[in-house]
Amino acid sequence: MRKLYLTTALGLTCLWSVSAFASGYQLNEYSITNLGRSFAGAGVVGDDYSAIAYNPAGMTLKKSGAQVSFTVAEVASEMKGQGDSVGKQTDMDFGVPLPSAYAQYQINDKWFVGGGIYAPYGLATKYKKDSYIADSARESTLEVIDYNLSTAYKLNSQWSVGASFIARYIYGHMTNNMTITGGFPAESDFELDG
Repeated sequence: MRKLYLTTALGLTCLWSVSAFASGYQLNEYSITNLGRSFAGAGVVGDDYSAIAYNPAGMTLKKSGAQVSFTVAEVASEMKGQGDSVGKQTDMDFGVPLPSAYAQYQINDKWFVGGGIYAPYGLATKYKKDSYIADSARESTLEVIDYNLSTAYKLNSQWSVGASFIARYIYGHMTNNMTITGGFPAESDFELDG
C-alpha cells in the first residue's frame, strides 16, 4: 500500500507543471568553432581556447596561444497588433556585435594559466518611438560581459583540474512611452551600470 501511495504521489508530481515566462537570449557565441558544431564537446575537445570559459581543466589539452572571434547577431522581426491594436504593425531591425577573446600560457608540463573576455547573456529590443508597442517597451538592452581568469593543473595523462575567477559587468537600459495624469505624454528611462 505504501508503494501505491508513493507511486501516486510521484505521478501527480510529474503531471503538475508551472508556466514560466522569460525574454532574452543566451549568447553561446563563445567560439566560432563550437558554434559550428553546436557546442558538442565544448571545453573537452582540445582544439579551441574557449575551454577557458566552459571548462578550465580543458586548457591542458592545448599549448600556449590565443584566439579572437567576432559574431554579429542580427535581429529582424515584424510585429502585428492584436486586441486593441489590430491592423497596426511595427518592426525591429538592428545588429548586436559579440566579440570574444581568449589566451593561455603553459607555465610548465603541469601548470596552465589563461584568461578570456566574452558575452554569456544579452537582451535587446528596439522599437520606434511612435510604435504601438512603445508603451510596453521601446528600448530594452541588457549586456553581460565576463572577464575570466583561469588556471589548470594536469594530474596525469587522463586527469586535469581547473578553476576560474569570473568578474561580470552588467549594463542595462530600458525606455518606454507612458501617459501621466491629465493625459500628458511622457517617457520612462531606466539605466543600470555595474
